[in-house]
Amino acid sequence: MRGCKTVLIMRVSALCLMMNLLATVGFSAGNTERCVASIGGFCPPTWSPWGDKCYKVTKSQTLAWQEAKEACLALGGAMVVPCSDEETMFLETLQSQTWIGCNDLQTEGTWVCREGATYVAYRNWDKREPNNVKGLEHCAVIKKCGRWTDVPCDEQYPAVCTRPTQHKLHM
Repeated sequence: MRGCKTVLIMRVSALCLMMNLLATVGFSAGNTERCVASIGGFCPPTWSPWGDKCYKVTKSQTLAWQEAKEACLALGGAMVVPCSDEETMFLETLQSQTWIGCNDLQTEGTWVCREGATYVAYRNWDKREPNNVKGLEHCAVIKKCGRWTDVPCDEQYPAVCTRPTQHKLHM
């Protein structure tokens, strides 16, 4: 997708260059503005932008982990998996405690995060976590301090859903 975006920017830039060149030699077709083009990302209404992603909290409802995952899918996104301290800090501005898209439901101790990926470069487990208390903790939440902990999947938390920004051409 990035390759297509680059080609589009190059083509639009070339078009603007030609329009600006024509304007400098006196052909403006009645328009005296210079051509400036860019492609920017935007989020649907009720979604919050950060970086190249959009975020939405299921604030009006708390859900079990599987229900939260399904709610995010229904919104056209996925349950968030933070990738950095900065993203975690942003998530805390949206919701202080929330489900994240990580679980060890298939194999205890093997945390699967987001769409089957078994490795997450960024991890922010709290001290002595994950600990699977009483053998019942298989889903992950971000606690108020931004650290991750494992909890039973049937506990109720809001979810933060994420999706990529949509691209819009500005001329």
